[in-house]
Amino acid sequence: MAEFAADYAKRIQEYRDVMCNVSNKDSVCTRAQFKKEYDRKVISDFCKHAIEKKGNADFNIICLIRLLHMDHLPDDIREEINSALSDFIFWPHDVKDGEEMKKIVYWSENHTLMLLSSAVLYRQRLAKDRDSRATRVGDLEQHLLLCYLRAHIEGATKGVYEVLSFVYLPYTLCALMNIIDFCDDTQMIDLAEQLAELVVEQVWHPSRPVCTHSVHSVSSALDDAR
Repeated sequence: MAEFAADYAKRIQEYRDVMCNVSNKDSVCTRAQFKKEYDRKVISDFCKHAIEKKGNADFNIICLIRLLHMDHLPDDIREEINSALSDFIFWPHDVKDGEEMKKIVYWSENHTLMLLSSAVLYRQRLAKDRDSRATRVGDLEQHLLLCYLRAHIEGATKGVYEVLSFVYLPYTLCALMNIIDFCDDTQMIDLAEQLAELVVEQVWHPSRPVCTHSVHSVSSALDDAR
């Protein structure tokens, strides 16, 4: 067992070394965490996507959330990210919100998890920094995220339906890891850890129908929260 653990640690370090020595959108968090090097153009592009509310902006926002929770992040980059996210509608509360955010995908499994987790962790970080700026994040997002995680663990359809998607699964796992690494809510961390373990189990031993395309999450999980 020790031999497998050592081999795993070695491969993780090799992968980390590769990511630290390339500069692109996929390596920005790794370089920031382990080299304290910040790809400012990539980060600014991510912020621009959030400000313009572009489709799939949440793919980038989960990275911005991870950066925000790095205490060594330079103040000017922190301010740029906070400013970009302050007017972002992580979850629509009324018809007006839906019209403004029509390019954002709220209904798909991976997107729902990314948006709700980012909302909770964004507000949490602002509170930690005693940043009093108004945001569009409220208690609803926290409630929906808890219900969503529970539904995937305790419901009739346990796990992640998109588990075999090489496109969507990494984003789902990144959202879960953000919760596990940064959330102050121990209950939410526990649920995210359970779901992450279910995902690994599904990858190795799929026991129910799964797919490789986008899944309508609202009908399967969020209905229980409404």
